[in-house]
Order: sequence, then structure tokens, then C-alpha cells
Amino acid sequence: MEFQSNFHAWDVKSMNREYWDAHVLAASRIFEGTLRSYHLNTLGHDQGYPPLRIGDVTRNKSLSILAEFYEWECKLARGDLSEVRKSLLFASLGREVRNTRQYPLIGSIYKELKRIRPNLASSMNDFMLSGIRTLFLLACEPNRFLVGLKGGVHWKKVNIASHPDGTNPAILNLASHYLGMLERVGKRELETVPESLVHPDDFSRIHFKATQLPLDKILEDAYFRQRYFVPPEGADVRFRRFGDLARIFAVQSGDEFIAKVSTSYGDETVLIDLQEASYVSPDIKLLKPGEKSPWVGIVAETYHDLVTAEEIYSTRSRRRVSLDSNSYGFGDWDLNNPQVIYIPRKRKITLIEDPRPRYDGPPRPIKPHRVTNHLRDTNMTLRHRDEIYDIEREWGLAEGEIVDNIPAGKTWVRPHFSPSGSEAVLKVGPIFLKRRILTQTGIRLRPSFPKSLDD
Repeated sequence: MEFQSNFHAWDVKSMNREYWDAHVLAASRIFEGTLRSYHLNTLGHDQGYPPLRIGDVTRNKSLSILAEFYEWECKLARGDLSEVRKSLLFASLGREVRNTRQYPLIGSIYKELKRIRPNLASSMNDFMLSGIRTLFLLACEPNRFLVGLKGGVHWKKVNIASHPDGTNPAILNLASHYLGMLERVGKRELETVPESLVHPDDFSRIHFKATQLPLDKILEDAYFRQRYFVPPEGADVRFRRFGDLARIFAVQSGDEFIAKVSTSYGDETVLIDLQEASYVSPDIKLLKPGEKSPWVGIVAETYHDLVTAEEIYSTRSRRRVSLDSNSYGFGDWDLNNPQVIYIPRKRKITLIEDPRPRYDGPPRPIKPHRVTNHLRDTNMTLRHRDEIYDIEREWGLAEGEIVDNIPAGKTWVRPHFSPSGSEAVLKVGPIFLKRRILTQTGIRLRPSFPKSLDD
């Protein structure tokens, strides 16, 4: 399917190295000028910067370059360095990276900046991040971008939007997208890298049906109901009558599920950490407090379906589902409802083969669940009576408030989580699930008692 976009791509084939470098440096000056005005208006005065304390920069090339960025910005703030001179310094550094092919250095600098960020003023962090973006763009070619450093150096052609006045500060934001994924993208993940990113102005125009369920709930259900693995070569998912959503291509890389989401306005990458139940999404800065990301929701449901849903075979080797249900397990096929088509990457499939590799790991433990207080048909022992008295004191209840309401021939079971202690999940489960279990089982669950416990 061909997608129309508000982007008009540059004719990068006719763009030479000098023109590209000049454009990148001009965009950087425009962006940093706007950034400088913003911080000046916010603070009401120029901010002085203390000496940088980030360790021994002589033994670490990445820290050495960050220290240079810091010094350039300090000199610029004092008037000891001009914008033109700073641009020439960046151009020289970009040539050095290209000529020596030190492309992994860019990923290392970005990683070091994230590490030292707590030691920087917020404004300085913004300027140094802008410096890394500029260096990244100067290291790229006009017609292809550096997109991955996992197991080698990986490049990809990228469509860049034109700008009426010939400059485009937005390419600094485009650089941020690819910088954040450098260490995660290798040969297997290369197809998840977008060629045409959604313009920030278009996010409000993109609409598609998405779940309202929290991410951790979707991943928890997928964990306990897993039947399959995501195909190692990736999963191709097509959408029909789904608003602006057209396709998702996704791979699982270790504990991360990486997806390229294609819409009628362009493509974006969504990354979900299956261990932490955290995510990186293109709209993360646009969400209001408590608001859920539709991008993350649809990608999480795609992962859930890939690892849990039973396979339905057809001669065309496709499985179709209709999203007309709010619960897990999709509804009946209906041509009037939104549709999802899962297309195996390996086309030659027989009826006895699974297009997805079946999960063959250790059996999943019992899903932890809360058990409310209740009565059990057995005589109460003196030891259990004393334990209930201890619980009454622990919860601040009057002595006998529980014991005196227990009928003869019955005993009382306090609220708890099953399995007891959830040891099995704590040994093998994902981190976000362990964290929830530890939090919940560490909280004393005080019930609200009816007038009679056998009501």
C-alpha cells in the first residue's frame, strides 16, 4: 500500500557533502539559538556554568569530546567564541569521524551523556545533546543515515522533509530518533527502522483504535498465557479499516519488543521492555499526566496476540482476526469490523507446520492472585485462635472482633496472595511482575468485615 504524507522529501541524490554539512550546521545554529532564547527567558538571566566534573577525560575519547562541547558552550556564553567558529569546530570533528570511520564513537558519546546527565544543568544538557545530534548528522551521508551499531555499522536511506526557506531545524529532532536506537539496531532489527518519520505537527491528526488496558496488564497476561515465540525473522502485521494505522513490523530482541508502526502520515518506532513493562514511543512527550499512549497499546496487543493466540491455518498462510472485542481472544470474523492480518515471513507453510515457533520453555507458574478472607469448614485450633488474636492486634482491631464472629465448626483464613509467597514467579518472572508481587505481598491486607463472617 502506498501512503500519502505531508512530507516532501529532499532530492538528496543531488546534495553534495559541502551542501549537506552547511545545512546541518545552519540548522544547528537556528535550533540552539531558539534553545538559548528559551533558557534565557526562563531563567531571566545568563546562566554561568561551573567547571565540568565527569572524571578523567584523557583516557576516554567520548568524555573528552563531551568536555569539548561543554567548553565551547561556556566560551560562547562568555563571548569568547563565535557561532561561526563553533560551526567550524563541529565540521572538523565530523570530518574526523568520517575519515577514521569511528562511527561507534557517536553511540558511546550519547551513552556517556546519559550517564553524566545528573551532573549537568538542564540547559547545558540540552546544548550538549544538540551537539551530539549535530555530530551525528555530520557523520551521516546526505542520502543515508547511520541507524545501528549492534554487531557492526548499519546504514539506511531516510526521507527528509524539505523546508520552504531551505533550512530545516527539525532534522535535529530526526537525529534524536536514530541516536536513541543505535545500540539496539543490528541486522535483525534493521527493518524496524523507519525511512519516513511522522512530522511532529502530524501526531494530532493520527487516529486508530487502541486498547485502554495498562501495559503491565497486557504483558502479564501474555506472560502467563504464552504459547508461541515471536518468529525470529520478525512478524508482519497488516491492518484494515483501522483508522490511520496500516502496518506493524516487529521483532523481539532479547527482552525488548521493537516495532515499526506505519501510518498514513509516516512511520515511527515503538520499543517495549518486556522485563520492566516500560516503553519508548514517539508521543511520550505529548501525553498528559495519566494519559495512555495509543502507539504503545496497539504494539503491546500485537505482541500479546503473537505469543498467545491459537493459529488458524489457511491456504494463503494468513491468520485473520477481527478486533471487535475489548477482552483477550478476538471476536468472530466480520468484514465490517477492523481487521488484523498476520502474515508469516516464511511463505512455504504446510498444515503440519507452525508459522510461529511454539513456546517450549519451562511451564509457567500459577498466576498470582488475591484471595480474600473467608471461612473454612474445619474446627479452629488453639494455635490458630492465638494467631488470629495477633492479627487483630496487628490491624488495630478490638480483641475478639474477628474471633467472636467465627461460627462453631469453622475457622478463618486471612487475605493473602496465592501461590503462597509467589516464589515460583519471583524466580523466573519478568522484573515488573516481581516488583508488583513484592509490593502487594508486603502490604498487610486489612479487610472490611461484615456483621457476621458467614453472611
